[in-house]
Amino acid sequence: MTQSQTIMSGANAAFIEGLYEAYLADPTSVDPAWRDYFDEVRGGARETAHSPVQAAFYQLGTQRRGGGGAALPAP
Repeated sequence: MTQSQTIMSGANAAFIEGLYEAYLADPTSVDPAWRDYFDEVRGGARETAHSPVQAAFYQLGTQRRGGGGAALPAP
């Protein structure tokens, strides 16, 4: 397992996802070392914040339940 795979998995995943969301909203809001890392990983590619995409898929999943019963709370 590489170092990147190690820090990006397990309990760290949610923390790093949060940092990345903050970076996407405002790159200056994260530590310069993380900003440099995220800049390098993106390689200049455009990126969309993940939380709205996740929420849309969650909503889609709850709508496909047929409307019966209470919807599950958002994660």
